[in-house]
Amino acid sequence: MTPPRRFVALGLAAVAFALAFVYPAITPARVAWYDPVGHAWSYEVRPPGVAIDFFGRCAQATVAWAVVLAVALVVVRRLPALGARAVGLVAAWVLTAIVFVMLFYAWTLHYRVPVPAPLPEGAGASAGDRGR
Repeated sequence: MTPPRRFVALGLAAVAFALAFVYPAITPARVAWYDPVGHAWSYEVRPPGVAIDFFGRCAQATVAWAVVLAVALVVVRRLPALGARAVGLVAAWVLTAIVFVMLFYAWTLHYRVPVPAPLPEGAGASAGDRGR
């Protein structure tokens, strides 16, 4: 397989990764969440309490990347010779998708107002105050 064909396949997979990574943040979609307090995983739109969806989004995006890469590698083998224009278009789509995801998260994080989770019973007391 020629390098332009591999580049096109990897570029399409990179676009799939970026879009699959941002998809749960744009729409209410189920994703794997990790609860660091309870050391438990859940698969839902938004779990109660403190939870991290980063690992689930990364796994989801990696699966999308692998599926699109496998399909793209088969498809690009059957295409006629790819010119510089096709490679340039794929590069533009990859950069556009990555910049879109970066700007979306920058916008979201800039306007986010964090709400602290309630502390467990007795977590805020000092050692001398617990007995009172």
